[in-house]
Amino acid sequence: MFALILGAALVAAVAGIIVYRMLVAPELPRLEGAKVLVLVAERYNHQEYSYVVDVLRKQGAHVVVASFDLETVNAYDGGSVKPDITFEQVELSDYHAIYIPGGYAPERLAESELALSIVKEARKRGLVVAAICHGPLVLARAGVIEGVKVTGYSAVLDALKEAGGVLVAEKAVRDGNVVTGTDPSALPQFTKLFAEALAEKLGKV
Repeated sequence: MFALILGAALVAAVAGIIVYRMLVAPELPRLEGAKVLVLVAERYNHQEYSYVVDVLRKQGAHVVVASFDLETVNAYDGGSVKPDITFEQVELSDYHAIYIPGGYAPERLAESELALSIVKEARKRGLVVAAICHGPLVLARAGVIEGVKVTGYSAVLDALKEAGGVLVAEKAVRDGNVVTGTDPSALPQFTKLFAEALAEKLGKV
């Protein structure tokens, strides 16, 4: 029985890889050489974290997770992640993009001068800046979206507008190096736009 279960699991895993390579990978650019920084804090959205990070890694990108400290960070929807570095250790000259998943974590990030300084510097350096769901709130608080087309979860739209963002009624939108999305249902479109922007940053497109 155990052998049958293990065999079925292996078949499912292989099938998943085949489906990914046939249906998803051909639509996305390869990202070898790309380095992406992910900003997380307690009660982040693990679905939005794992979906994007898994795709980026499968396409060849190197992903580094940063938080306030090196303690395991717990998601509000189950799951957790162990940060690789702290915010204080971030050297943006090493990266091509930053990504902020949603959940409740962006509210804390938006109150951190250190986290906001990372976002500001990323925009100043021309890195790709991506955020989904509540994540765009951090961009608004950092003051980096004036005149930029953006979207986000309904609860943060007022903040985006007040920060000068141009609200777009789409699940995911890209304006230059800024990529934003509304919620988990936007993940496929959001991740595709993110990957394309990152590929352009690398000169692969």
